[in-house]
Amino acid sequence: MKIAIVTTKYAYRIEAIFDKYNARDLLDLIIGADCVKAKKPDPEGVLYALHTFGLQKGEALYVGDSVVDAKTAQAAE
Repeated sequence: MKIAIVTTKYAYRIEAIFDKYNARDLLDLIIGADCVKAKKPDPEGVLYALHTFGLQKGEALYVGDSVVDAKTAQAAE
């Protein structure tokens, strides 16, 4: 299983949190607002993660906690 975080925050901030708790190895990929041209709900970050992992849309599970996440999932199909 591969795990990615796709966030509207800057990637370095998420990396710093995981580094602080020595947990960076729990993640395979972090895609922040600084890594994409268009932030969520644009699906660019999610589609980039799928491409990086070599997955098709039906092979991934997207979990979110906001309306923006729901819109992102819909936009990514």
